[in-house]
Amino acid sequence: MPYRRVVIDEQKPYVIIERTPEEGFHLQSNVTFQDMISQTSIYHRDDAMHYIYYPMSDRERAILRDLLSVTDYPAEAEEKLTRLLPLIASATDVHSSLIASDQDVETTTEPQTAIILRLTPDPTAQTMFDTYILVRPLLGGQMAMPPA
Repeated sequence: MPYRRVVIDEQKPYVIIERTPEEGFHLQSNVTFQDMISQTSIYHRDDAMHYIYYPMSDRERAILRDLLSVTDYPAEAEEKLTRLLPLIASATDVHSSLIASDQDVETTTEPQTAIILRLTPDPTAQTMFDTYILVRPLLGGQMAMPPA
């Protein structure tokens, strides 16, 4: 009997605040406000076979819920957003030109890669396996990708 695998990915929640052409600010996130208020475990269904799970603490959930309730801010809010975003960044990932960027932070971690060999049963042949060679860019990390 053929089967299809359900894929469940895990993503860390993040917030992006960008300056708009109208001289205001727009907030967006990989987590939707509707998902925040309608579910106890936060996940997003891309399609019937793909789900994205967002692990978060109660504090992070409360901050995101409050932030996502308003998505557009006037230009006059810049000073308050500049003071607020570093505080929020301690609970969740924040990407914005209003806070210090990654370029301003000196990187002290040396990358350590690992080669991964992944074997999965071939769904079309009972006695065969599909083989994948992947690279994990940081030891202890969760992300693995094909070598480039």
